[in-house]
Amino acid sequence: MDADRFKGIKTIFQEAMELPVEERSGFLDEACKNDPEMRREVEALLESLDESSEFIETPAFESMEAFSAEPRVTLPGEQIGPFRIVRLIGSGGMGSVYEAVQDHPERTVALKTLQAGVASASALKRFELEKRILAGLRHPGIAQIFEAGTHGEGRAAVPYFAMEFIPHAKSIIDYAEAESLGARARLELFVSVCDAVHHGHQRGIIHRDLKPANILVDASSGEGRPKVIDFGVARATDSDIALTTVRTGLGQIIGTLQYMSPEQCVGDPGEVDIRSDVYSLGVVLYELLCGALPYDLSKRPITDAVQIISQRPARKLSSLKPYLRGDIETIVLKALAKDRERRYQSAADMARDIRRYLENRPIDARPAGMLYQFGLFARRNRVVVGAAAAILVALVVAVLVSARYAIQARNQAREAERRAVESEKTCAFLQQLLAAADPKQAKGREVTVREVLDQAAARIDGELNDQPEIEASVRTTIGKTYSSLGFFDEAKIHLDEALDLYEKVRGKDDRDTLNAMINVAYLLMVVERFDEAEQVYLEALARCRDQRDEHTWGTMASLRGLGQIYRALGRYSESEERLKEALEVCRTEVGRHNPNNFHLMNDLARLYSYQTRYGEAEAMARSALEDGIRWLGDDHPTTESFRHTLGIIYKKTGRFEEAEALLTQCLERRFRIKGEDHPDTFATMGLLGAVLIDLERYDEAERFLLDALEGHRRLDVENFLNVYVLMVDLSSVYRRTGRYDEARPLLVEALAGYRRHAGANHPHTLRVMMLLAQLHVNDYNSEAAEPLFREALQGCCLLFGEDSTKAFEMRVSLALCVFNQGRYDEAEELAREAAQSACAGQEDVAWFKSELDGLFEKLKKLDEE
Repeated sequence: MDADRFKGIKTIFQEAMELPVEERSGFLDEACKNDPEMRREVEALLESLDESSEFIETPAFESMEAFSAEPRVTLPGEQIGPFRIVRLIGSGGMGSVYEAVQDHPERTVALKTLQAGVASASALKRFELEKRILAGLRHPGIAQIFEAGTHGEGRAAVPYFAMEFIPHAKSIIDYAEAESLGARARLELFVSVCDAVHHGHQRGIIHRDLKPANILVDASSGEGRPKVIDFGVARATDSDIALTTVRTGLGQIIGTLQYMSPEQCVGDPGEVDIRSDVYSLGVVLYELLCGALPYDLSKRPITDAVQIISQRPARKLSSLKPYLRGDIETIVLKALAKDRERRYQSAADMARDIRRYLENRPIDARPAGMLYQFGLFARRNRVVVGAAAAILVALVVAVLVSARYAIQARNQAREAERRAVESEKTCAFLQQLLAAADPKQAKGREVTVREVLDQAAARIDGELNDQPEIEASVRTTIGKTYSSLGFFDEAKIHLDEALDLYEKVRGKDDRDTLNAMINVAYLLMVVERFDEAEQVYLEALARCRDQRDEHTWGTMASLRGLGQIYRALGRYSESEERLKEALEVCRTEVGRHNPNNFHLMNDLARLYSYQTRYGEAEAMARSALEDGIRWLGDDHPTTESFRHTLGIIYKKTGRFEEAEALLTQCLERRFRIKGEDHPDTFATMGLLGAVLIDLERYDEAERFLLDALEGHRRLDVENFLNVYVLMVDLSSVYRRTGRYDEARPLLVEALAGYRRHAGANHPHTLRVMMLLAQLHVNDYNSEAAEPLFREALQGCCLLFGEDSTKAFEMRVSLALCVFNQGRYDEAEELAREAAQSACAGQEDVAWFKSELDGLFEKLKKLDEE
């Protein structure tokens, strides 16, 4: 970059920097209107200025100092002093590091050059003082300084260090991860780092920038010996030198903020001593052991980050890695103490405590009490102490467990007594309601369950106003019964009222209140008010988890509900995560033979079928069905839902005869158990109709689908996952029998419904979009089909990926559609994009591959003509 251009960038940058953020864009439009590259340069500088979440290696004023000088680019082959540049290794705020070679003596070095702008008179003076001391560092754990000097003169002078070159170097963190080192091996590696830093301290040098990037390990040596690099930013602590060392402006912060000690963060050089390096070592050890930093400073302004480091206590290691609780946690926290007097007073003290920990001896960081001493003795003499310890522990545990169970038993007895009284009163009230079904009382006519429920609802307000807990229990029973019969509006009224009563009487975190929340969430999910259901489930889950093991069922039910919602919305990865977590909770906390296990296995089977993971889906569904038959019985309603799921999988894998036999059996049982007007009955009826389409028995299929669709509409419930599926399947009957005019309005209505309820990129929405587009093609209306194919292609790429089979199918369909409109060049381009797809040769897209081959033949003939 030439000097004039650099000066222009600097001028615009400084002017923009003074403007409010919202005015900068307009200013740059005018100032850089003929030079977009200059605008990008200025915007990059402004972004660096404003980006408070990125931590700096040098303070802002120093960056400006470097900015005020012309940037200098060092190229391979260029000579700096006696060193010839080979390549750039890396660069940072203070300068750049190169691999370089020296002819006399012949050797490869790591050459660090400081930025030209840093070479002020005061910086050069400090450099001259420090390089004499650095030359005296001789330690196997410190990268040796071979030579130091300056290249050039005056303001253009570039200070440099020639250091020992470490081939195949990795940072200490990267090395430990690459070698999969355990905690003990990491501690042994870290001790040698402390030894090296202590050597530098003994020579009067504070590193001031200890971080993983400055602690390298030669990964090729096999020894794993770390070397500390970059003592070049250190300052001398010798008093004579300190008198002549000029403090850098504004209390300059050197180093990376994440690893700085509190005293470095506040920017007072006079407060920095060797204990500042001890603090940085503590941060490095923390990260080395648990893969995280003591403070979460992400997206924090620098002022907030400094306050956190200076005032807030570090997170305990055991909060991230429980096995690190104890002495090693104490060692790290002592190194990270805010008050320097409470830290280790040297790196050697820290190393000594780590060695004592590794040898199972008392550490100095905590008082060596009798119990503590005995614990360490036991670790060193496990065989001798083992038997006695086992007996003692058994006795203590027995006493504690007995006491705990005694307390729990008393609490449970009180709770059981309260619930027994409540259940007795609830049953008595419901028995009175059931008497209304007596033909004598009803003058001989048949009384429906709906009438009994309506009568119960009318009597609650008058008879249970002064018994809120009984009223809540009765409303829960009535609400769930309404829901099971498909009367969802009535169910919602009673379940909402039950939740309100429990919150008032028992409080928000009571078990009954949480159960009532889950009942409401489930009902919202059934009527497909998914956003509301998700929020209620999330709140219930948070409260249940706060109760820990006190409400395992609530945790599991909330996770399951969220998994079902995410599956319905096409968020399959989130669904799988929630359902698997729920299954793990159920198996570990409730038991493997609890019916909830079978339900969750069935949920996962359905999810896998949606993801075309048919092998996993069938295995999970069969397991759920077998367990359901074994533990619940062959005629149990739950068992039938498992048969229904297995029927879905048979259909999707082309085993239509097996699917028909299974679903016919399932439908007969659902007629008998749940009745002819139950949503589950209609669901199985519709699925059987879809299987009959695959078997080309269209008249039977149409009858089943029409009956199911009419039944759903009689329920007067907008349930798109059932109603719209039935519409699409019925349209398939009409399309296959050439009745396009009857198919089209069904697809139009289904597509509008899916867009409204599930969104444009839901898998079901995309499928209906493609079917409607194909119907337009069959009607020779490619103009109407094209926008649908394009939208479906965009959605498939977004949802399934650019190289997915769905995207391939849409590209082929769109290419054919465009070809039919006579736009041959565009059709050929789309066809070639499809042909380049990774899935173009897969068996499950054979029909589309055949259509694509046919399209290429047509295009070839056109070219020949």
